[in-house]
Amino acid sequence: MKKFLFVILLLPLLAQAKDPKLADEKAIKGASDKLKEAEIKPISQDKNLSDKTHKEAEISTEKRANRITIDEMVCTVHGPERTYIFCESDTKRAGIGGAAQGSLQDLITNELIYQDALHYKVPIDETVIDNYIAGIQQQHNLSLEDVKKIFKTSGYTLEEGRDELRKMYAVNSMVEMKIKANLIIPEKEVIAFYEANPIKKEAKFQIQRALVPFDSTDEEKAVQKKLARFKKTGSGIEIPWSDPIWFEKSDISEKFQFITTMNEGEIANPQRMPGGFELFKLIKKKPEKVVPLKKRYREIVEEKRRPKFEQMFEEYTKSLLDSSGIVYFNQVAVAA
Repeated sequence: MKKFLFVILLLPLLAQAKDPKLADEKAIKGASDKLKEAEIKPISQDKNLSDKTHKEAEISTEKRANRITIDEMVCTVHGPERTYIFCESDTKRAGIGGAAQGSLQDLITNELIYQDALHYKVPIDETVIDNYIAGIQQQHNLSLEDVKKIFKTSGYTLEEGRDELRKMYAVNSMVEMKIKANLIIPEKEVIAFYEANPIKKEAKFQIQRALVPFDSTDEEKAVQKKLARFKKTGSGIEIPWSDPIWFEKSDISEKFQFITTMNEGEIANPQRMPGGFELFKLIKKKPEKVVPLKKRYREIVEEKRRPKFEQMFEEYTKSLLDSSGIVYFNQVAVAA
């Protein structure tokens, strides 16, 4: 009897196995029945469950609306030595000295240079950091607590401030090693620039001024005669000369440019002005001359190094960016 029942139960399955079309039709019919059943009794028919779901959604929306954003990531720097996260607060934070740190791109560049310093194991001498802080204390007569307050004003603890100083030291060391050490300007290039771009040192004149007063017309005439005699003989009247002062030619107004043509020791003709006569005496003069190469050498070297430095720095930072990955989290960060 059991065997007979087993055979009866197997017959539909065997029939499906022999007729695949029948099996597909059965499967479609079964799926259709389930869909109809779902249409007849959707989940929303359970009113209690629906109300609960809507209420939870409303609470979740309300919580999101009441959230306050304290900070947010603007980008991650995936460099060869570490992954570093920059937040929005980093872009607004002042530097150690209180000045702005620059754009987000500047922060990324400094981070990559710092990682390059870590890669080359650039030694960071802690005594340099100690001496820097001690120098601040000595220069401004500050205690260590005062220094902590200064760091705090810029948004740093003392240890964070030291970390920033370490980073600055490492970045400067890498720039010195990778770029400045390779900025060699040949002497012949310096000389050629010097000869093509001469700088003249302006002529200078040491001058004394005096004002000889008079009170009336008669006295004016008498003073004028005495001054004429004084100009010839150097005596006959007491002249209240001022202390001698040096003037560059460009500092002397057009009205008094005649002084620049006088000889040393010469006194100009008295200039009448209300209440007296004005006199000028040329004590010494230094003629215009070309600034010697020795005094301009360093200046010219720096002038020639500047464009080369900018080019090499751009190439160096580009190589660091090419070997790293920067992920930005919003368009504002990219623009910054």
